[in-house]
Amino acid sequence: MYIHIGGDKMLQTKDILTMIDYSSVIESTINAEFTNQHREKVEVSTNAPKTIIVTENILYYSPLATQTIQKRIMQQQVNRG
Repeated sequence: MYIHIGGDKMLQTKDILTMIDYSSVIESTINAEFTNQHREKVEVSTNAPKTIIVTENILYYSPLATQTIQKRIMQQQVNRG
């Protein structure tokens, strides 16, 4: 399944390892270190990021709230049956 994460970007849900609320990254030195060490970063939109979506090799900075993305994933799972 694919999920829209903002802008014109779609990701396969199986590739998403975790999602981090952006505000928690700027408040936590451990999260900030993690994001600084990650190799590739992709800004999904010119809007301010609300969620960082972590895949194996890329961090996606999404303008959508973490809860919005989670709801979209859950809705797709319900629709699949």
